[in-house]
Amino acid sequence: MKVYLDLIIVLNFFYDTLIVLAVSVLLKEKVEMKRVFLSSLIGEIALITLFVRLDNIYLLLLKIILSLIMVFISFGKNNYFNNLFYFYVITIILGGSSYLIDGNNMYINLILMLILGPIIVILYILNARRINLELNLIHDVIIVDKDNTIKLKGFMDTGNNVVCPITRLPVVFVSEDIKISSDKSFVVPYRTIDKEGVITAKMPDEFIIDGKIVKCLVSYSNSIKKEEVLLNNKMREII
Repeated sequence: MKVYLDLIIVLNFFYDTLIVLAVSVLLKEKVEMKRVFLSSLIGEIALITLFVRLDNIYLLLLKIILSLIMVFISFGKNNYFNNLFYFYVITIILGGSSYLIDGNNMYINLILMLILGPIIVILYILNARRINLELNLIHDVIIVDKDNTIKLKGFMDTGNNVVCPITRLPVVFVSEDIKISSDKSFVVPYRTIDKEGVITAKMPDEFIIDGKIVKCLVSYSNSIKKEEVLLNNKMREII
C-alpha cells in the first residue's frame, strides 16, 4: 500500500503542477515557480479522501474549494475567473486522458501518465492557440460613406503595414467594386518585396471593426473579393 500511495502522491503533484503551468502558458500569465509548487502542495490535500470516506457532495465541495485556493495562490486575483475556467478545462482533459491507460502494472501506468500528460496538454495548447489566432484574424467591418453603409468581412493581413505619411493612419484595402465617395483622399507610398509605388487612399466617414470606430484610410486592390477587406497589421494594437 505504501508503494501505491507514494506513486499516487507523485502523480497527483505532477499533474497539479502541469495543470497550473499549462494555464500559465496558454493564457500567457506570469507565475512564480514557488507559487506553482505551493499550489500543487495544496492540491495534495485531496488525497485525504483515500483514507476518509466522504459523500459525493462533500467530495465535490472539497475539490472545488481546493481548486479555488490553488488558482488564487498561483495567479492571484487578476483574471481570476478566466484562469479558473481554463484550470478546470485542462483538469478535465487530463482526467479524461487517464482512462486511455489500462494496465495491471502500476509503475508502467505511472510512466505512461507522466509521458502522455504533457503531450496531451501541449497538443491542447497548440490547438487552442491556433483557433484563437484564427478568430483574432477575422473581424466584422462596417464602412460608413455618406449615406452608404457597407458591411464586409475583415481579414487581418500581417503583410499590410502601409501607413499614410501625412495622416499617420493605417491603410486598408477593399475590392475595386466598392466605391468610397469621400472627398478626403491622400497619395500614399508603398513598398513590397518586388516593387514600390504610390496608391490613392480615401478617408471614409466611419470605419467600424467589431463595433469599434477606428481611424484609417481605404484603398483598392483588384485581388480582393467584393465582400472582403484586408485590414492593416498595425490595427492589432487598436482592436
